[in-house]
Amino acid sequence: MDLVGDRNRTAVDSDDEAAADEARETAAQKRLRLAKKYIDKMKDDREEMAPGEFDAQDIDNDLIAERLRDDVLQAKGKAFFKIADRFESFDTSDPSRIRTFGGKKVHQLALTCVDVVSEEQVAGAGGIFIYSASKDGHIVKWDFATGKKVHEFLGGRKHTKKALKAFGEAKLKKHVGHRDQVLCLAISGDGKYLASGGRDKTIQIWSIPEDKHIKTFTQHRDAVSGLSFRYSTRTNQLYSSSYDRTIKLWNVDEQSYIETLFGHQDRIEAVDSLAFERCLTAGSRDRTVRLWKIVEESQLIFRGGGGGDIKTQVVEGLVLATEVAQAQKEARRAGDDRFGNVIDVVAMLDEEHFVSGTDNGAISLWNIAKKKPLFTRAQVHGAFTKPTVENDKDAINPAQCNWITALAVVRYSDLFASGSCDGFIRLWKLGPEKKTFWQVLEIPMAGFINSLRFFEAPPLKAAEEEEAATLENVEEKKSEEKVLFGAAAKREAARKKAALVKPDNILYLAVGTGQEHRLGRWWRVKDAKNQLKVITLG
Repeated sequence: MDLVGDRNRTAVDSDDEAAADEARETAAQKRLRLAKKYIDKMKDDREEMAPGEFDAQDIDNDLIAERLRDDVLQAKGKAFFKIADRFESFDTSDPSRIRTFGGKKVHQLALTCVDVVSEEQVAGAGGIFIYSASKDGHIVKWDFATGKKVHEFLGGRKHTKKALKAFGEAKLKKHVGHRDQVLCLAISGDGKYLASGGRDKTIQIWSIPEDKHIKTFTQHRDAVSGLSFRYSTRTNQLYSSSYDRTIKLWNVDEQSYIETLFGHQDRIEAVDSLAFERCLTAGSRDRTVRLWKIVEESQLIFRGGGGGDIKTQVVEGLVLATEVAQAQKEARRAGDDRFGNVIDVVAMLDEEHFVSGTDNGAISLWNIAKKKPLFTRAQVHGAFTKPTVENDKDAINPAQCNWITALAVVRYSDLFASGSCDGFIRLWKLGPEKKTFWQVLEIPMAGFINSLRFFEAPPLKAAEEEEAATLENVEEKKSEEKVLFGAAAKREAARKKAALVKPDNILYLAVGTGQEHRLGRWWRVKDAKNQLKVITLG
């Protein structure tokens, strides 16, 4: 009897049977088998490590897994981070927390919009930059770390009869860029493109890494009031809103027009979007906010309205369009000049909730499943008072100084900010059930707050050094309590080095201020300056 041969045949037969079993198992069974195998391997590795040891690779893997989980939740519109409580103890009296970019010679007129290349867009842009634009038609690129001007896209002259006579048509046509006030800016998700729109009815596309002009879109028939890139790094889909009452879709990668959306009955003042293929617009005097579902080719209409009589609705800042004439008469008869309730600004908190601001100081919280706001807070930037200065062209009328001029949100979180011209930027916290909000902080800021933008970035050099020193002291105290040797000491050193080299990003708020409102010259604040400011929130 050949025992060796029998043993070899038995081994071959067992291998064949195992291979046959693997071939017969389903995909789900295979995933379960591999998962069990991976868990057993992890348990064996843990048993080999001494108590109290840290593996730097495990820490990196945990951070990557956490980031991937957050990205998946954001892509599905289900992410929500509670961060507003961190800023309740913010020291507003510390002047070092507010940085000013540039001087009087950079922007001669009021800033109208700002946008930021955030940390996640650095790979495509080549750094963290802040863009600001103003009524003079200039777009300025700032280096966030140094605060210096990197580049400037100059505005040109309008094609008026006087300009044509003085300079000639050929010279005026040579200019590349805007020829009138710039009203909006937007940066693509991959950080490669900057889009700008203005009163010259054009959308200009600029290359951020190369600082050059790429394309001009001229399909709008009136001023371009809002721009928003879809919150995605895979596609650069751009939404634009205009005073011609339309929204247009663009593919910036292919430099092409996609389609036009119709529905608003008055000029559109703002547009916003997130990860889903949809956008949100504010219809100004038609008193509607509309959510456009691009794939479904449908729209949801949210109308201003509330309970009680007309006068109460006027005070709350929400009136149905059919009741406008009656509301005006009622308000004037009662001596109330606050009537307006034009919805000028909107911002999406997540895929299901958004906030809107009106010209009489009301901020409303909405859910896309409800046609009326969940919660409205009136006169959030001051109460109505009669002006005390007469016959002064530069006086600020308090009846209009509570106009909500800007809204900014930290995407998928419970924190948002609002600006007006009452001298404060106010930070708001969303309630735990997303049905209400309240103020957590007010930051003094003179002038008209024409634009706000939250962004994340690494700490500045001084803050980074201070944070590293603090972390090093903490680690030294820990090392005194317990001394590690061999492989454990190497892992601990790697962990400390990773923590020092890669500090956590902190939250900043970019603010565009001006002496005048971004949409007109009705009032003027003499003490204010036309500047870009960055607030370090931490």
